[in-house]
Amino acid sequence: MIGPDTNVLARFLLDDDVAQSPAARKAIRRAVAAGERLVICAPMFLELEWVLRSREGSNKPTTVALLRGLLELHDLEIIDETAVEWALESYESKNVDFAECLFHSLYLVHGCSGMMSFDKRAQSHLSGCIAP
Repeated sequence: MIGPDTNVLARFLLDDDVAQSPAARKAIRRAVAAGERLVICAPMFLELEWVLRSREGSNKPTTVALLRGLLELHDLEIIDETAVEWALESYESKNVDFAECLFHSLYLVHGCSGMMSFDKRAQSHLSGCIAP
């Protein structure tokens, strides 16, 4: 089992670096061919969303599609996958930052009734999100 860092996944997804993108693809393919299980933790999605959102010309639908594409890969194990899926659904349909959506979803998946936040948009759009 091995967990790729955000920069490896970004280069793999974006194919935007002449040296690192082929190296990332080769390493991931080699690991999968060897039967190595690739694991991604939920916080990695926070950083990857930021990387994707920060790219020139990026937009929310493209960012969501790329992140959702990772969830659909059979060779990846996503820690807290349900929370990531819920967060992407909220992020796609509501006017709330992805980070707030992921935090909220992680809390719900782990048994919390909601989340306390000073973020007014989160309070307005995420069920159970309340002001402190």
